[in-house]
Parts: sequence; structure tokens; C-alpha cells
Amino acid sequence: MADIDTDLLTVDEKRELLKELKQALYTGARRIRFNDRDVTYQHTSDMRMAVKALQDDIRCSQGGRRQTVVSTTFSRGF
Repeated sequence: MADIDTDLLTVDEKRELLKELKQALYTGARRIRFNDRDVTYQHTSDMRMAVKALQDDIRCSQGGRRQTVVSTTFSRGF
């Protein structure tokens, strides 16, 4: 995440941040305020990646496994 170090947050704080991110994402806002930080995302894709990373982090802190996504692209070389 841009300016928020999630390693220093408790699971409850991570859930609250996730809630704020989702709310901003669904309303079209690209700026969130969490605790004493203001974070502005350039693109909604950055916000989506932050949401997925937080969900993954919360899952791991509860004993779950990290989710792995494999993306493959093909090109003819032109």
C-alpha cells in the first residue's frame, strides 16, 4: 500500500482499512483517510490491488493460506 504500512496494523485495523478501501472503490473516490493518513490512488486498479493484498493479509493472519494468481500472456512476436 502506498503510505500505510499494514505490517504495523492489527487485524481489526486491517478490516477497517479494507472497509474504507472498498467503500471508496465502490463510490468512485480515489482518496481515503485512515487514522492520521491521507492516501490518494492514481488508478482504481491500484485500489483493487490494495484490496486484494489486504484480504490476503487478513486471511494469512487468521491461519489461512495466501492466494496465488498466475497470469499468462502469449504473443506472436510482432
